[in-house]
Amino acid sequence: MDLFINSYGGRLTQAKKQFRVKTDAGSQRVSAAHVRSICFTQACLVSTDAIKLAMQHEIPMVVVSRTGKPLGRWWPGRFAGNSAVRRAQFRVAGQAAALGWMQGELVRKARAQQRLLDKLARRKGKRAERLQGPATQIGMLAQGYETPRTGTLAEQAASLRGLEGNISQTYFQALGSNLPKAYRFPARSRKPALDPFNATLNYLYGMLYRQAETALILAGLDPYVPLFHREQAQRPALCFDFIEAYRPWADWVAVQMCLQKKLGPEATIQEKGEVRLTDAGRKTLILAFQAYMEAKVSYRQQKRRRREVLLDAGRELAGWLLSESEAPTS
Repeated sequence: MDLFINSYGGRLTQAKKQFRVKTDAGSQRVSAAHVRSICFTQACLVSTDAIKLAMQHEIPMVVVSRTGKPLGRWWPGRFAGNSAVRRAQFRVAGQAAALGWMQGELVRKARAQQRLLDKLARRKGKRAERLQGPATQIGMLAQGYETPRTGTLAEQAASLRGLEGNISQTYFQALGSNLPKAYRFPARSRKPALDPFNATLNYLYGMLYRQAETALILAGLDPYVPLFHREQAQRPALCFDFIEAYRPWADWVAVQMCLQKKLGPEATIQEKGEVRLTDAGRKTLILAFQAYMEAKVSYRQQKRRRREVLLDAGRELAGWLLSESEAPTS
């Protein structure tokens, strides 16, 4: 389980080699063997014994912002994997092979966006054509990823970014105008979120970033050394590369919450020109996201939970980097 401490003034301590969580709602003990990660989203107190217990069991502890963005983490005092994986990552980063890998990930993302719009269209009945058109357009635009590119690597990367931007604009315009009226939005907004849907999506992306970063660290990769996105100080840019194909997972959770009207007026608040989630809204989203990530999907001819798919994908990326770095160059 992922343990979330989402209440102001909450306490996490250790008692008889178990975690003890105390909030206004009461107190409970949780065996370390049943915890995959611990996430703090409000001001709370954590004992050093609880931190030691988490480190002994290799349980990451993550502090996140109100918008779900990971701010920092405790991790056991050793790096997962071996140094060969990270050396391979450094060698491949920014090379033609990395660009080719990212191109494949963006194709997967576009196909998933297209499927999401098709799925939503099936729910719209007579209004389905309002989504079918953009879905078809995304499919046509995505063919551009497979067009041979010329120029420097920087110019080819800029071309990919431009194409991805066009697809995303088409996608979010279609999505924003076809949700229930209370949740519609004119455009994607990040910092700040200007409407409830974007506030919801930003928080879901933050939770997905956290799981992606964990998958990369467990695979022995350095989250701060990107293959495609620009390297930025203090930002885990490899997570941005890795997460692209999985963003539609978070998108669909947000869409479902709107269709089922599970995000009422009490879920968000507007202040200082920004829409953000309330404690109640965050709790609702956390439960929905956890359930979605625990659901099984077909992956590599197997049934795997979505959170396991991320872990598998992290290991596969590490394996690909090792093989690519050892390949002879012409």
